[in-house]
Amino acid sequence: MNLIHIDKRTGGHVAWFQRAFSYLLFGGFAVLVNLLVFSLVYYQISWPADQQWHYIMAFAAASEVSILANFVPNDAITFRRLSGHSRPWMVRCARFHVTYLLGTLLQLCLSFSLHLLGIPAVFAQAVAIALATAFNFAFHHLFTYRGAAHNKKG
Repeated sequence: MNLIHIDKRTGGHVAWFQRAFSYLLFGGFAVLVNLLVFSLVYYQISWPADQQWHYIMAFAAASEVSILANFVPNDAITFRRLSGHSRPWMVRCARFHVTYLLGTLLQLCLSFSLHLLGIPAVFAQAVAIALATAFNFAFHHLFTYRGAAHNKKG
């Protein structure tokens, strides 16, 4: 099945499906980067801090490296054709971080809430990740890479 056929079947939305696919692919890579950095910082680096702070530092380092590992390919490939890509690199990177932070907070709230409702922790986390991923993808379209022309219209 070629892209022209898919474009016809999706009513002209093949570019959106291509972006979703590459976003998920690069996001999966960023998850692996996150786990690797977290493991290295948590298990291989001695910090002069108690275990809770050590965990928080490992989490923060892994989060930042994985955000950048997610941003760089998504910025270069996934969202390059959206009008907001004309903004300076640092502005796009900062907006990507804001979106990621909101998605992380959403994931935390959803996961914790679902778990409080009696849903098993791992399933609650999986549902929260799926919903936060969908939120992030949509929010990158609406905020991170939304062009100036769209902002003036509303």
